Amino acid sequence: MAEAFKKSSVVVITESDFDKFGCPVCLVDHKTGSTLISLRGAMVVMCGRSRERYLVLADGVSVSPIGFGDSQPGELSPGVHPKNKSVS
Repeated sequence: MAEAFKKSSVVVITESDFDKFGCPVCLVDHKTGSTLISLRGAMVVMCGRSRERYLVLADGVSVSPIGFGDSQPGELSPGVHPKNKSVS
């Protein structure tokens, strides 16, 4: 996994990257898994394949309203999905 979008082992991506590229952990194109919590433009998802958890922020949401891992609300920002080659 790319370190550019991790903080304290938390993977954070945008909803548009999630829709286009699927799971940022196991890199499966389709979206499998469960939403564990959803709050004000953020959702914690558990991958149906790897069982890893990651955070998806709605497009336009710049920081997470959800504390996740060792991070507090307002500390996590989305990074680039590892399969998104359009962002350098």
